[in-house]
Amino acid sequence: MYDRVQSVMWLTIIVVIVSIVVCRGVTDTTSNYYDLSTYCKKTGETIKCKDMIHIISWFNLHPLGFRNGTNLEVIGTDPRKRAYLNPESYRGMHNWKRIRILDTNLDHLDPYSFEHMDNLESAHFINTGLEYIMANIFYDLPKLREVILTRNRLIALKFSVSNKCPMFKLLDVGDNKINFTSDESFFFEIGSILHINLNNNRLYTSFKNDMQHYPDRIRNLWYSHNKFTELRADWFRLRKNLRIVNFAYNQIEYVENNTFKDNPNLHTIILSYNKLTTIPMSLLPANFYPNLKYLAIDHNWIMGLDTTKKGPLKLLTNLKKISLAGNPFYCSCFQEVQNQINHLSLQEVCSEKETPEHTRDLCIIEAENYNTPCHLIPASENAENRENFLEENTALPVSFDSMYCALAEFINA
Repeated sequence: MYDRVQSVMWLTIIVVIVSIVVCRGVTDTTSNYYDLSTYCKKTGETIKCKDMIHIISWFNLHPLGFRNGTNLEVIGTDPRKRAYLNPESYRGMHNWKRIRILDTNLDHLDPYSFEHMDNLESAHFINTGLEYIMANIFYDLPKLREVILTRNRLIALKFSVSNKCPMFKLLDVGDNKINFTSDESFFFEIGSILHINLNNNRLYTSFKNDMQHYPDRIRNLWYSHNKFTELRADWFRLRKNLRIVNFAYNQIEYVENNTFKDNPNLHTIILSYNKLTTIPMSLLPANFYPNLKYLAIDHNWIMGLDTTKKGPLKLLTNLKKISLAGNPFYCSCFQEVQNQINHLSLQEVCSEKETPEHTRDLCIIEAENYNTPCHLIPASENAENRENFLEENTALPVSFDSMYCALAEFINA
């Protein structure tokens, strides 16, 4: 009898000890789950991590550790090692609002990488080495407002990066190597998106809206520093809300008639640093002339303008600001244009006084027997004079930032 009681007591003691050990082990493990990785520090609501390879995964920053913050910033990884996102680890984390990853070594983003993050507002992937992105990376995110994918290695946009994101307003894919965008690239975005930035890429055509009854709310299209040689009307069809287009720093020399015939709200056109030989009035229907307020056409190939009542400065009755510096005007034509500007309620911006980094207001001195009226100078007239002028006097801005003088003048007006 005594032996039985003793055996039961020892068994009870063993069970209690094992239970304590197990419970302590579970407690410790759970506590570790909520700890941040040694790569990370928390400041306020922001968790900042450096040199982390397995970004937001079971290997480093455990998802439970992120419940203590709403913003994540990851900076830098060993360039010899590839960084990883592990969506299976963090999907459904409702407290996340802003994600910013830069100077890492990612190469792609998978579909549904941020699915069910109901409070996610912005996602920035800057200088991460991204080479391609799949369809529907950002899916069913009711509060997502902006996606920035700049300074990467993207070469094409073939798929729509988002779907079911009704608050999506800004997509910035500038500073990549994109040479192609399919018409489907922005199919799901055009119903909500307002601003698309494709500056500093290798594009020569624009995506189109081919859906007759699909709403298009795009307001701003940025295409500076690309490879455009022309502008075509079908690129801008069905864009009733378009307000600003920026095609500075291209090689545009042809503009199709009525290019902007579907864009009654267009008020700012940036065509600086191209190869236009005149102000292409045909790009707008005549009834849209009063809508244009800001025109940048500096540093083109313009040698003379029509200053009669049928000239562009007279027809554009509500034009407030214009930039003309750096064009190879003949001096008599240049003087005519300046006199007309002075007599109109029109401000010329980005001349030498305001922006010394731009070409000075120089002009070509005509020969004594030169009698061609300014508005009748053909594109081929004295081409040698024009080329010499451009070679000697055209100066690029100090900064290659697309927000150069004229844009600052117009956007901040």
